[in-house]
Amino acid sequence: MSPFWPKEEYEYWAQLYPALKSKGGFFERCIFTNKEGIDDVSQMPEITKGLVARGYSDQDIEKILGLNFLRVFREICG
Repeated sequence: MSPFWPKEEYEYWAQLYPALKSKGGFFERCIFTNKEGIDDVSQMPEITKGLVARGYSDQDIEKILGLNFLRVFREICG
């Protein structure tokens, strides 16, 4: 069991977002790649592919991949 995403949290999330639940259940719980996660930055395009495949808009994908972070960073740091 991952210390970052306990099974109870996964089950709660899966109830809230059943369309995003992986077919492999808890043991294939990465909604982007169906792996335990990514190994390095070279796999970041897999996140984009997963979001596109699940119907996210280009605007939402941009926010998920960093624009939200930049917005908050600017608000905090000026």
